[in-house]
Amino acid sequence: MAPQLSFSVRRHSPVLVAPADRTPRELKRLSDIDDQQLLRVQIPIFHFYRRDLSAGAKDEDPAGVIRDALARALVFYYPFAGRLREGPDRKLVVDCTGEGVLFAEADADVRLEHFGEELLPPFSCLDELVVDMDDCTVAELARGLPGAPTVRPVWARERLEARNPPCPTHPHPEYRDVDPRPLSFHPLDSATFRVFSFGPRDIPALRNRLPLGQRDAFTTFQLLTAFIWKARVVALRLPPEEEATLAAAVDARKRLSRRLPAGYYGNVLAFPAATTTVEKLSKNQLGYAAELIKKAVGAVDDEYVQSTADLLVLRGRSHAMGVNPFFVSNLTHLGLEKVDFGWGRAVFAGPAAGWPGPVGSLGSFYLGGKNSNGEPVIVVPIRLPAQAMERFAAE
Repeated sequence: MAPQLSFSVRRHSPVLVAPADRTPRELKRLSDIDDQQLLRVQIPIFHFYRRDLSAGAKDEDPAGVIRDALARALVFYYPFAGRLREGPDRKLVVDCTGEGVLFAEADADVRLEHFGEELLPPFSCLDELVVDMDDCTVAELARGLPGAPTVRPVWARERLEARNPPCPTHPHPEYRDVDPRPLSFHPLDSATFRVFSFGPRDIPALRNRLPLGQRDAFTTFQLLTAFIWKARVVALRLPPEEEATLAAAVDARKRLSRRLPAGYYGNVLAFPAATTTVEKLSKNQLGYAAELIKKAVGAVDDEYVQSTADLLVLRGRSHAMGVNPFFVSNLTHLGLEKVDFGWGRAVFAGPAAGWPGPVGSLGSFYLGGKNSNGEPVIVVPIRLPAQAMERFAAE
């Protein structure tokens, strides 16, 4: 993004967009995977599109197109037009009131090319726009696709409820309670934010650090995550005897033998964790960390997800994160850039920055992008204390 970009914005008063038709008034329970504390955040998502100036292109107000499509989408996804309520034991339910979702429109005197050749986060000069709707449904309705939405939403949250009584069968270090002692790293202490890009030559270079017999043993995600985890721990200079935890967000939908309905739009996320000591992670080769991550991610199946739900209910949905944690979420295959509201593929689509909320320094997204040469890259936003960031960049 171009440095020191400055422009003026004219903001309209926010409005509530209600469903375009009558919707049921009812209470809907979230699943025990949905309402865990780690997911009680809003993630600002940005979609950048080029204006279509070709012959025959419709010159419609984009805000109006999205607002109208949103109202029609809310007929199908009517729980989003309701309000969250917290019940006994911090259980979340959706009160389907039909009130609508907040919609804010603004006009800015800036063009897409002003942001530079590499359109990458952080977008600190822009106000946050929170998207918590199924983008594909809104896009289909915005384009006037016949029969939209092509996949009808299904609630079915009871399929990911805890057992009665709850019976965790996995250790789940990602939810391990931390002893009440001073932390070696305080996530809000003078943190700086940088974005690192890994291109077509970087990943093979990382593979070449592995012994010959291991070079095809790990996915790009496992290898890159091992490298970042190891470099981050070294940069933070944590005490060698302390534990280090790496938790990866895993979409478990395709790993469940009891298939969820195609239109299920609840969370099916697991956060399997790899753990070791700071000393072992720092001194061992890259393959050591990659093997730990591969084993942790590979453990996710039906029983792992069920065990997670059981543990969360027993713990009261606590916000335990393990010891010296780092969270990663791979969004490179999510396809946000393919969401078409009628203007083609997005130039960029993804989170505005790193992990939201007070644990922002403890997590990162992997985003797909292109460098100035048009080559595909994996974009990794990192937030660290200033001195640690210098050491991390040197790795």
